[in-house]
Amino acid sequence: MQDFRPDPYFASRLQAIRRMRGGSAAHALSLSLKEGFPAAKAKLADLEKGKNPQVYFDEREINTLGYRLLGQNRLDEAVFIFELNARRFPKSWNALDSLGEAYLKAGRKKDAVRSFEESLRLNPKNDNAKKLLEDLRRN
Repeated sequence: MQDFRPDPYFASRLQAIRRMRGGSAAHALSLSLKEGFPAAKAKLADLEKGKNPQVYFDEREINTLGYRLLGQNRLDEAVFIFELNARRFPKSWNALDSLGEAYLKAGRKKDAVRSFEESLRLNPKNDNAKKLLEDLRRN
């Protein structure tokens, strides 16, 4: 009988999924959003108290949750998540760019401009922010 060893790629992916379910702030917020926006705000307040050392805030996971909400046209919730990401990762041009997109979709043009400008300050090669700023300034 042959020893069973999972492919290392898949084993590492499974390990990441277990880690995410155990301590991902994005996962916890996603679950709490099912109970409503106020529940998610309360959950975030709990998570940010830092009482559970297992909890981690991952920029990509939070961004992914924000885009999922944006795609579902849950604009207030998406802005909330993207604002969290930009606050937790203030030097991330990508978090600020995503926040700008959420502001834009929510009709908050001044906030979008500010967010895109800050994103460009951090990454002058951010073509998305350049294009969207051009469009915003034209209209």
